[in-house]
Parts: sequence; C-alpha cells; structure tokens
Amino acid sequence: MRKGRHQIEPGSIAGARRAALPPGIVPQFPTLVTAVPSGDQWLHEVKYDGYRIIATLARDGVRLLTRHGKDWTARFATIGAALAALVPDEALVDGEIVHQEPDGTISFAALARDLSEGRTEQLVYYVFDLLHFDGYCLTAARLEDRKRALAGLVPPDSTGPVRYSRHVVGDGSQFFAECCRRRFEGIVSKRRDAPYRSGHGRDWLKVKCVAREEFAIIGWTDPQGSREGIGSLLLGFYDGAGKLHYAGRVGTGFSGTVSRDLRRRLGELSIAAPPNAAIAAAAPRRSHWVRPELVAEVRFTEWTPERRLRHPVFLGLREDKTGHDVIINSPAAASTAGY
Repeated sequence: MRKGRHQIEPGSIAGARRAALPPGIVPQFPTLVTAVPSGDQWLHEVKYDGYRIIATLARDGVRLLTRHGKDWTARFATIGAALAALVPDEALVDGEIVHQEPDGTISFAALARDLSEGRTEQLVYYVFDLLHFDGYCLTAARLEDRKRALAGLVPPDSTGPVRYSRHVVGDGSQFFAECCRRRFEGIVSKRRDAPYRSGHGRDWLKVKCVAREEFAIIGWTDPQGSREGIGSLLLGFYDGAGKLHYAGRVGTGFSGTVSRDLRRRLGELSIAAPPNAAIAAAAPRRSHWVRPELVAEVRFTEWTPERRLRHPVFLGLREDKTGHDVIINSPAAASTAGY
C-alpha cells in the first residue's frame, strides 16, 4: 500500500485474506420485495438508475466492466481517470454509473443519450462496495467493514465523478419515502453483517417507488401521420423455461431522432416471421419482427390480467444486455431493472 494517500489497512479487516487481484467478479444482485425490511441488521442505500459497473484498479491501469464482463473502459474514460487518481496499488470496486442532474435527480433516459452522443459531463460513479484491496480479498468480510474501508478510499463527502454511496442504518421506511419523494427509483436494503455473495440472494433486497422493467424488443409498427422512424416498439420477455411472451407495445417516450435511430438498428435485425404463434395472434397486424437482441427500459403503471403493460413509456436502450437476458417468471411481481 502506498502510504500517505489513504489509511486503509486491509489485513486488519476481519475476514480479509491474502489473494491475487481477480480480473473481475460476478456481481451480487438484490431480490425484489414489496416492503422495506425493518430492524437494525439492515442498512439502506439509494437504488441507482444506471449501469452496474465493476471497476478493477491495478498497476497497469483501470478497467470498467459491465455486469456481464464487457469492457466499457473507453466509454467511461472520465470515470476511469478519476478512479486512477485514487492510486491504490490494486482494488476491486462495485458501483453504478448514472447521469445526475444538478438538482440531484438521476435519469436513465439521459444516461442513454449521454452514451449515444459521447457526453460525460454529468456522469457519476456511485461506489457501494470494496471487494479487493492491495493484496487482500474482502468478499468474506462483513458489509459494514467493507463499506468502512471503502470510505477510506472514497471519502463520503466526495463530489467528483467518483462518489461514495451513503446509507442509513435501521428502519428504512422513512428513507424509502424520502427517496420516492426525490424521484429516485427506490432503495436497496443490505444485511450489515453479510459477506459478498455473487448472484441473487436475500442478503440484498430492493424496493421500488415506480413500476419499471427491461424488455426484449421483438418488433415494431410503422409510424402514422408526420411521425418518422417507428410507431411503437413491440415488447417481450422470456419465462424460466425459455419461452418468449408478448408484453404489449410502447409508443411514447422517444424523440424523432431516437425513433429514426431505432428504425435503423431494428432494420438490421429484421426477420420474416414472428417468434411464435401466440405472439403473432396478440400483436398488431402488419407488425415487423426482429431478432430479440435489443433491450428497452420501460416505465409503466401496472400489468394487466392478460400480462400486458398499462401506460408504458420508453426510457432508453440498455446496452449491457441482450433480449435473452430478460427473464420474468412472475410479471405481476418480478423486476430485472437496475442492479
């Protein structure tokens, strides 16, 4: 460890063990629940509405990896430069990159535009976990100890492109209400004493303020009147058995520029026939079909009894997933958005 730049002694953390820095890690994901857990064994953080990123800081540079291990270092060069300035010998950090407005609100739609147009001015990387530091693996340590070490690397009062994700301890109901009032997506509640476990589990729970999901784009309809590009996107999702289902269509939320760009990209994925007979029967006549490779993030009010979306609004494309990643076993309750 380089003395004088930070005060973390990883070997003193209970559960830390000597280990080589891994090239990456499968992230830990929260399970969706309908109520905020109570009790002092939980801490609660904002649920950020952006791209989950694992950052590897090593002597030969910084790498930024998506949840599926795609290297997006070049796309987030300003974040990488800010991380490099932290100068640990090596570290593995977990967090979320978002677009943050001056008033503190976070917008996934704006983040999608930032990526498509190469803008970085309002990108912020909120870090919420430290998994490896200067020769020590920390995944077996308590979350609270990992966050305490993280605060030694990224001070909680940081205001630059890399910021510490603050939390509250204990009853999170008031925190959840405040996050909803401030138009955040929701909160993530985490067991204070739990180790870091890759994949889904119940040590991390998420509660959402609004209904939103990711959907595979399976087709489009033609525009009407003076509109250009597309009329609406046809949406679908896979169940646990791998069958593709129709979820309805979304025709609002995209500008003329976005609509034309979507038409171009969808045209490159065009196929002649619908995915299956059930989707063909449910979708509008004269629909155009595509391979389900693109993923749309959609806000809506509720699921109908027929498993269709009510009042959907398109928020943007998710570039870190493909349509085959969108698996929803229980449309009335499940969610795959965010982290």
